[in-house]
Amino acid sequence: MEYREWDQLLKRIIGQIGYERWREFRRFAEVHGFEDVVDKLRSMGVEVSGRDLDLLSRWWASINLFWMGDNQFYTQLLARGKLEERPSDLHPLEEVSELPFLNDNQKAAIRAYYEYLIESNKRKGIIEFMESFERMIIGIRIAIMFLLDTIIVVPARYSIEPWRELFITLGVKKEKISTRLTGGKTGLLITTYTDVYRHPDKVGDYGFIIFDECSLLASPKYIEIVKKLLPEQFALGLTSCLRPSVFAPQKKKWIRELIRFMPIVYGPYYPRRITGDTQKKLSDYIP
Repeated sequence: MEYREWDQLLKRIIGQIGYERWREFRRFAEVHGFEDVVDKLRSMGVEVSGRDLDLLSRWWASINLFWMGDNQFYTQLLARGKLEERPSDLHPLEEVSELPFLNDNQKAAIRAYYEYLIESNKRKGIIEFMESFERMIIGIRIAIMFLLDTIIVVPARYSIEPWRELFITLGVKKEKISTRLTGGKTGLLITTYTDVYRHPDKVGDYGFIIFDECSLLASPKYIEIVKKLLPEQFALGLTSCLRPSVFAPQKKKWIRELIRFMPIVYGPYYPRRITGDTQKKLSDYIP
């Protein structure tokens, strides 16, 4: 019911101010306090009160990560030379209207990834998160912050459709989503581990790679995908769990190898903040 109510409110606001002014307002909301956000909306001719004000507050909290907006992380990454200026052309991910509300764990995971990028000299990390749909939202949210040409790598062809349908539901035009590396470069590609393994030369054209079910990378075959990533590329691994105890003994070697290239930056079984004693904790984590 909450999402339905928010959808109705969103349509009313966009109906009053238009989509371009809505995008302007959304970017304002990412980096300003809630009272300023309400004042800004009212100055645009939209009155909100009661339940609408409550919904607006929850939406604001979901895009303003602990009162530190994506744009501030983006600015810090730019200042440290880790990210180039966003292109002026409209990126397919800019068509995303709104994401479902983020819960506190999703916020913590995204923040941990951002802080890891800023504090370390690495650009690749793994988030452990149990629920599949919530992992997808985390990946999409980070991709929207980067606005880089993005590949989402999934286990099999049938795994493409849930991601594709979610993007279409969120507002991305289906013709702007490609599903094969050999189909011509687009700003948003959803394809399989097999496709990426077969065409490593084409992966370098993309700035951000999301590996869904990234435990598949912990194998002698697919670990080569990670090793061939360019130093300047950003990568995010998403998985429910990388604990070696749930895998066969021979898998432990490849999990260690994967984590050397893509450390776990957030997860229920691992330190949620990268610190100086990470390697010691890593040895505790993997027996």
